Amino acid sequence: MMVQLLRGCQHGLSGPTALLAVLLTAVLLGAGMPLPCHALGRGGAPVVTPSDLAAEVRRYDGQQVTLRGEVIGTVMRRGEYVWVNVGDGSTAVGVWAPARILEEIGPGGGYAREGDTVEVTGTFHAACPLHGGDPDLHAVAWQVVEKGRAREHRLPPWRWGIAAGLVGAGLVLTAAATGLARRG
Repeated sequence: MMVQLLRGCQHGLSGPTALLAVLLTAVLLGAGMPLPCHALGRGGAPVVTPSDLAAEVRRYDGQQVTLRGEVIGTVMRRGEYVWVNVGDGSTAVGVWAPARILEEIGPGGGYAREGDTVEVTGTFHAACPLHGGDPDLHAVAWQVVEKGRAREHRLPPWRWGIAAGLVGAGLVLTAAATGLARRG
């Protein structure tokens, strides 16, 4: 099949030269050269996570990106704008957005709640001159990809057993200490 494809080559390559060109291209693109694999968000901006931004600060500085992650913590209102933290489990990025974003997003995630998963498109600043030199993203568009929900934290049964044993041991020790104090 490869020979049939090479025979129809319109670029003047044929035989072993064409085969070598195809193999060399396959090796360079398939194995030897790392290729960017970010999806594209609104306006053709690459979709990145907070960890991607932290790992490649210089690459994304001043670039339009679509940040995907969970809304975490408390949203802080500052006049007509808000600060929203978007995290991915290991890193978070502060997002400076118009206050109308609050109409769409739910409360931030924490121990008891998982926050909304959002995609926020805007310009990433490695050291924002408007906000004290900290890294941030100035949002121009956003969407909620998945609504947040309550987190369940169930205590495994073996921990209940340990807790009951410790309470029992504490009661026995208290009773023994009380008995010794009355005798003495």
